Amino acid sequence: MILLVLLLAAALLGCGPPPTPSGESAPGKTSRPAGAPPPAGAPLLAGRAARVGEEPVPLVEIAENHSDAFVRWVLHGVRNRILVHVDGHIDLDWLPPETIESIRAATDEPSLRTLEAHPYDLSARANTGFGIWNFIYPAARTERVREEVWVVPDGALADQAAFDRLRSGLAETLSGVSLDEYRGLRFSGGAVSGSLAGVPVMIVERNRLPRFPEPVLLDIDLDYFTTDSPVDQRVMLAPRLSTDALIESLADRGVTTDLATVSYSTVAGYLPYEDRHLGDEISLALRDPQRFRSPAMRRRRQDRMKALAALASGRPAEALRALLALSRQNPKDSPVYVALADAHRRLGQIREAKACESRARSIDPSAARLDLYRGDVERLGGRNEEALALFRKYVAEHPEDDAAPYASRRVAFCLFDLHRVTEAAAAYRQLLALRPDHADSHFNLAEALAASGDFRAAASEQQQACRLRPFDPYYSWRLGTYFLRAKEPASAEPHLRRAVEGRPASAWSHYNLAICLASQGRFSEALPHAETAAELDPASTGFPVLAEKLREMSLQRSAR
Repeated sequence: MILLVLLLAAALLGCGPPPTPSGESAPGKTSRPAGAPPPAGAPLLAGRAARVGEEPVPLVEIAENHSDAFVRWVLHGVRNRILVHVDGHIDLDWLPPETIESIRAATDEPSLRTLEAHPYDLSARANTGFGIWNFIYPAARTERVREEVWVVPDGALADQAAFDRLRSGLAETLSGVSLDEYRGLRFSGGAVSGSLAGVPVMIVERNRLPRFPEPVLLDIDLDYFTTDSPVDQRVMLAPRLSTDALIESLADRGVTTDLATVSYSTVAGYLPYEDRHLGDEISLALRDPQRFRSPAMRRRRQDRMKALAALASGRPAEALRALLALSRQNPKDSPVYVALADAHRRLGQIREAKACESRARSIDPSAARLDLYRGDVERLGGRNEEALALFRKYVAEHPEDDAAPYASRRVAFCLFDLHRVTEAAAAYRQLLALRPDHADSHFNLAEALAASGDFRAAASEQQQACRLRPFDPYYSWRLGTYFLRAKEPASAEPHLRRAVEGRPASAWSHYNLAICLASQGRFSEALPHAETAAELDPASTGFPVLAEKLREMSLQRSAR
């Protein structure tokens, strides 16, 4: 019977959700329970607030990496605010209490920057620092934000099925989400309400935003315009909607703010470089709404949207004509030149493409990393062969650049996704020789070793990752899974229990613990975890099947 259970599970065990090593994880406690009245005295930062789309916003900050928003909030003295977070990602991953207390003590920019992990940073700081994937969590834990209102891309909450997919995805990618929180998320009127990891949240599409009784913190990641879905994370070249549409929605709901933060997010590939003009458009809409609404500016935005749509849909000649006209209007528009390079290249005009890229680099020095940016966009789109070529080209041409180790890691990512796991493992080992304290790279090497069938070696490597990130229950889940696949359930059990403790709303954490206990003949202990897995992810056929078999086996044993 034990063998039967293991055979039933074999097709699923250890597959689980895709790894998210850059996300932090584990449970935490909130300083304010969901539903409690807002604290009094959330002061305005400039003495006044402005109606978005109607009046100039007093403070507008724009930066490359989204975690810079948290730094700005601290430096501006933000306290107890509702955050309207317009983004393709929730940015609410968990951080351990020790890191939160270090962040709380940091009150100036130099001390905050020592705790911030840049996406290209493969040092030990990346193991515990706050970054683009989790900066809202410390903002909530340090009482700067009291509620996150996440504005998701259009269509993300189209119906109940879309909500179910989003809720399951959040439960697997965020640690610290309790079962009560998972069960308590409510989808009504096109909006989600509840709490995640102790942080009160509302999740809505832009046209479902409520009216707020007070000025909010407005936070816009430009990848909102190019993220296809918060579930699949595919990045699009042509923005899915215009900046006009977003600003009109915010204005229609009467949103007021005294501080707006805007993030490019071209680093790591979330916003194609060709779309960096969106930063200028949003900044203008916030700082000078009258000029933003002028016919000339509106016409330019419309022309660019049409040009990028033509480029994305395989009409490069049409795109080229429109982009050339835009370049004549503004010869210092570097994203236009990068889009022109794309159009020339698709038409086989390589010399012209290189000239346009050179022009872009002369305008904006950050365009020197175009191949790196493009590689990430290709990888996020699942085009791993193209991404691999770009990352290798970047490493070869820029071996001394600060981002070269990051590009080398991306080479290994692509090799793994192309099922070239032996080459991937070798690439990770080469990287770890240079960056031995980077936990996520140890995690990735363990994954490659497991894919090659060497589960004991994978467990050994994952132990190194857990040593560097001992607080992370997702890491514990992987370690327990490798021990289980190595047929060492007794070794797996404490790690899988740690995973369930830190990720109680994760169906896969419960499922693998159920398999671990069942493989030791402990059917009655395994059954509740199998039932919880089936509840959390009813769409998975394997979870309910395991629960039913365990019920049968428990009854058979009790009847003896």
